[in-house]
Amino acid sequence: MLKEGLISFELMQKLHKLEPKVEHYEMPIQPNYVILKTLLSACQNYENVYIRKVINQQLIELKSCRASSFVLLSNICASLGMWDNVIRVRTKMKDGHLGKIACCRWIELGETVHKFFVQDRTHS
Repeated sequence: MLKEGLISFELMQKLHKLEPKVEHYEMPIQPNYVILKTLLSACQNYENVYIRKVINQQLIELKSCRASSFVLLSNICASLGMWDNVIRVRTKMKDGHLGKIACCRWIELGETVHKFFVQDRTHS
């Protein structure tokens, strides 16, 4: 079915001069944050700028944007040399008071759980 879909999109573009939009993609449910972030990650792997823009807009409309989405988006833009977009994304993060959460690990010794953050030197 993928091949048929790609042929249909190609005909839309070349024969009818129409660009595929979100309405042309079928999914039985509304995409949530997890689905959109997964697609955003795939955009980084395949350097797909067009779909990245669509997904970014949907994440913003969900109003449940998390810092990790902005970091991923910033990394995609940086890998493509789109430095103006990197600055714009990082500014949105700063304005929205979104920061990356430090990596954390837990170790259980006996019945006590010890929590460690990256470069944390305060724990005995």
